[in-house]
Amino acid sequence: MKVKTTWDYSLNHEAQRLIHVGHAVAIGFFKTNSFYPLPYGASPNFLTVLLPDLPYLTIPRFWKKVAKISIDQMHMIGQPQLTAQLEKLLIQTPILPPPNISSIKSQWEKISDKFFDQVYKLLPNKKSLIKEVIIWPTNFGTICSFSKVEFTPHKVYIWLRADGGVENIGWAILSALTRQDLIDHFGGLWQESQILVDWLMNETVLSKFFARPHKSMYTLRSKQNASLLEMSTKFLAKIGAPNIDSFTVKNIDTSSFTGREKKLLDLLIAKSPQIVTFDEINELLTNNYEQFSLYAISKSIQRLRDRLEKSGISGSFIQTKRGEGYMLVN
Repeated sequence: MKVKTTWDYSLNHEAQRLIHVGHAVAIGFFKTNSFYPLPYGASPNFLTVLLPDLPYLTIPRFWKKVAKISIDQMHMIGQPQLTAQLEKLLIQTPILPPPNISSIKSQWEKISDKFFDQVYKLLPNKKSLIKEVIIWPTNFGTICSFSKVEFTPHKVYIWLRADGGVENIGWAILSALTRQDLIDHFGGLWQESQILVDWLMNETVLSKFFARPHKSMYTLRSKQNASLLEMSTKFLAKIGAPNIDSFTVKNIDTSSFTGREKKLLDLLIAKSPQIVTFDEINELLTNNYEQFSLYAISKSIQRLRDRLEKSGISGSFIQTKRGEGYMLVN
């Protein structure tokens, strides 16, 4: 069955994009994953997150509001008042031209059907999960963002930045199909999902569709760019964004946490920045080595990450050390 692609640019979507990106800024996601928020107009690349230099603080409690907004269903952010306020700020700024999508639209139309045919050969259990791809061209954010099919059945929504290419569309579709599976059924992380999709894009028949290689985690794990970091730090301070770090995690209100979540967080804090081993977590949670289960440990960590997210802090502050355990990053 042919998958339909719809392209739709609007100021309303741009305002929603700012909520989406603002959420990731406010919870510290970009900081813990080596992305650099910069003012719109800066040179775009995979590591940069572009934001217009707007007076966000004229919107009461803007950063606290966006930190608590769920973005799992990015097509249903459900913040009409906040969206309208951001639209008003965007209108008052120098006019931003809509992204020119004619070239990439033509490129995608040429490969879309063949791409999906090969995807479903590689992932036969995912066949027919997507009936429509809805692309929202944007000037802002990371190079692309996507919805997961578990939250938007039969549709994938993609924010595609103006400098994005067809490889970013392909990457977003594969991520939409696999990410939640990896998290729910294999205890996977955001970074591991990136690696899986990078491998599919580069080491399978899918690579023939794309001229530019896509190795997101290789890029993210490269040496930190001191110049971009300095520019980003100054820009975030200018727009009043919160400085979320491990100190914030250590002082979080845990009144809504379960007893197990509190104990696990306390252990991670006590040992930070050292690794908390699987054995130590098992002893804390079960006090019985015979009941040792990596799956149970990973699920407990995932629940704690989810709890942090609901409290306005990125779950990425708890990072996995493969084969060893977990640590609270500084």
